[in-house]
Amino acid sequence: MRRFAACPSLAARTPSGAVIELWVATDLTRRLLGLAGLGSLDAGRGLAIPRCNSVHTIGMRFAIDVAFVEWAPGQEHATVLDVYEHLVPLRLARTRGLVLHRHAVCAVELRAGQSLRLGLVPGAELRLEPLT
Repeated sequence: MRRFAACPSLAARTPSGAVIELWVATDLTRRLLGLAGLGSLDAGRGLAIPRCNSVHTIGMRFAIDVAFVEWAPGQEHATVLDVYEHLVPLRLARTRGLVLHRHAVCAVELRAGQSLRLGLVPGAELRLEPLT
């Protein structure tokens, strides 16, 4: 997608062995817009928003799953803290659990229905590596 063409990308290996290609929203515009306004999102794609413990679905045209993970850019592993499934437009979501290092929380937005299929549940580990 053109909006994310200049973004760094990561490959996230999930507990089920699947790989998700994640765009990493590093600038303010992409962080605020996220997936809003897009028509759809492919099953193997997602958006990671570092230093983010809450998201909105204002302006969304489809439902999403949101996994909050403990991860900071540069780390090779992430731990799932919280998951919201099938978050419809005009909703808010935020981490529910205690987070010791708020700056190390990252929101991962996926197409609705993907988090369960990929094994993203609290406590699950993701392995991250840069895409080339």
